[in-house]
Amino acid sequence: MMALSLNVNASCNIKTDIVRKENFVAYSYECHKMVGKLIEDEKDRKEQVKKLNESIKLKDLAIDLSDKRAELWQDEAENQYNILKNHAKYRSYEKWIWFGGGVGLAVLSVWAAGQLR
Repeated sequence: MMALSLNVNASCNIKTDIVRKENFVAYSYECHKMVGKLIEDEKDRKEQVKKLNESIKLKDLAIDLSDKRAELWQDEAENQYNILKNHAKYRSYEKWIWFGGGVGLAVLSVWAAGQLR
């Protein structure tokens, strides 16, 4: 914005090119053209700021979603670990149950053989 102001001052002399009367202000052609350029540049700058703000919002949203995905992944990994830990614990119980069942079956077989005489 400062560079544009300097350009305006370089090609448009405020003291001589701008005439102020009672109800109006008269500009020279060069001053009028430069003021118009500054107004257009200001519109472009506002549009650019608007787009940059939208980009920042999208970036923040992407970061939030990424953080949520990481949290979900961490929770799921912890859940899977707990499932595997419980499975390992119950597998040891299952081994004892099969062992007890085998002993019970052997005892039952001996008893049944004794009943056959």
